[in-house]
Amino acid sequence: MKLLNSAGFEQQRELSELQQGSLFGAMSIEGIRYLIKNGKLWQLDADDVLYETGSSANHFFIVCQGELQFIKVHEGLHLGTRFIHFGEEVGYVAMISLQPHGGRVIAQQDSLVLEIECNLYAELQSVHPQDFGILTLNLARDMARNIQRLNARLVEDCINS
Repeated sequence: MKLLNSAGFEQQRELSELQQGSLFGAMSIEGIRYLIKNGKLWQLDADDVLYETGSSANHFFIVCQGELQFIKVHEGLHLGTRFIHFGEEVGYVAMISLQPHGGRVIAQQDSLVLEIECNLYAELQSVHPQDFGILTLNLARDMARNIQRLNARLVEDCINS
């Protein structure tokens, strides 16, 4: 895992491309630029671990490129529960609930993620209030979709058992 310079990111990729992802959708370029400039961009190689079960969750991550897998760890069992694709997040639920991470996240391929710490998320509200509202709505929508997918998977597993 390697920390990247945010200036280099804007030279490699148009910020408008990020608006195509579900979390940055409808946000302004200025709001996205603020997050890129003040957040941390991490480059992961395939099989790199983004975070481990039980680690502090004072941040969340948005996938800017690539794919990650969330692996739930429970009583010694490891179960891949979801893949996180371009424009989706991981870690927000743990951050917002003030709980440690409940699983580990592994890059499935070379990936680029934006880390947004609690303080930066809060600062966005005062610097770009409309973008903060849009991002928060997008995060809630992403959570709702994950709950629906996990509920469907739970029902399918019960039916097939």
